[in-house]
Amino acid sequence: MQIRSVICFSLLSLILSGNAEEVPDLNSLGRAEYRTRAESSEKVRLWIARQPKKALSVLLKRYLEEDDPEIRGRLLPLMERAYFPPKGYVGIVMRPVASPALNFQPRPQQGEIIHPPGVTIIRVVEGTPAAEAGLQVNDILLKVRDWQADYDLSLNDRVAEKIQENSPGSEIPLTVIREGKTITLTLKLGVLPTPSEMARDSSKDNERELISEKILSQLSEFQGWLGDEIEKHEKNLIAGDRS
Repeated sequence: MQIRSVICFSLLSLILSGNAEEVPDLNSLGRAEYRTRAESSEKVRLWIARQPKKALSVLLKRYLEEDDPEIRGRLLPLMERAYFPPKGYVGIVMRPVASPALNFQPRPQQGEIIHPPGVTIIRVVEGTPAAEAGLQVNDILLKVRDWQADYDLSLNDRVAEKIQENSPGSEIPLTVIREGKTITLTLKLGVLPTPSEMARDSSKDNERELISEKILSQLSEFQGWLGDEIEKHEKNLIAGDRS
């Protein structure tokens, strides 16, 4: 978790700095020493944050031409990072508040409090903007900036989209209900993890059911894109051999 926090902070600093950066040395991704590999990987991530489109093109070319399986394996998550440019990130796991109207959670019993539409925070990821801003488990998130949540079967995705509309480093207000009181917290957004990172973290925490269809769709999209690029590359090689 500390490594992710350092990487996210470095990405955020570079996004805001506007300084140009040359293509980093990709050969060191395959060196045996862990520290060297980690430092090289972080440099590549910083470069990706600066110019994701160029980075994706360079990384793909290297991936297609690379014979070292270790370097190819380390290029994959970096390409995914470039394929999905950085967006704003809070660091919470959530589920919609019970809605009798939609019946996607049990109806409240007589006398039970029915909260306004929103999402219940069921986990705050350590070391993220959510934790630093003081968001807590069981807080009910009602508003992102001026956008008010409504009862919706896809409310988790809608809340996430409203957060991700803002760039990393943006300060946004979130309105929540905590122990019956409505409060507003302002936090500075971090950098959204890639779909693979989010799926892996959910699986580690036994929260596989919380992996949204959107994340699965993004994973499929990236894999499909890479498969198409590999196929085109192989066809070009065959055509070159025949000429």
